[in-house]
Amino acid sequence: MRDASSNIVRGFIRKVTAASALDAELQALSLGLEMVTGRGRKVWIESDSKEVISLIQLNKPGPAHLRHQTTFIRNKLKEVVAKYSHCYSVGNKAAEYAAKLGSPENGQQEFDRDTAPAMIKALVRMDQLNMPNFQFLRH
Repeated sequence: MRDASSNIVRGFIRKVTAASALDAELQALSLGLEMVTGRGRKVWIESDSKEVISLIQLNKPGPAHLRHQTTFIRNKLKEVVAKYSHCYSVGNKAAEYAAKLGSPENGQQEFDRDTAPAMIKALVRMDQLNMPNFQFLRH
């Protein structure tokens, strides 16, 4: 989670057990919303999953096995002013890096701007400086 100037506010690294990529994305969104709701914040949700944005923004019911999760998210969103957008993972290298780190031994690692992993701080700083993101594809 970042503020309007793209500074790290809070973040987390946690392993999720998910039945699908959509399930994992919804779990991550739920965890993020738990960290920010009740703090009087406006929230801009970026996801590399167009399906997540569609489910939440358009109030679609979604797959039956995920309806409990989407209902939880919608209820949390009632506590904030939310904006939604699709952003390919290459467009948010810090989040992509955190997602690939995996979970720490104790299950979940939370961090703020001071305690964030060094690579996440560096990727956020590059984003603040408007440095381009590159993705190298293998042939």
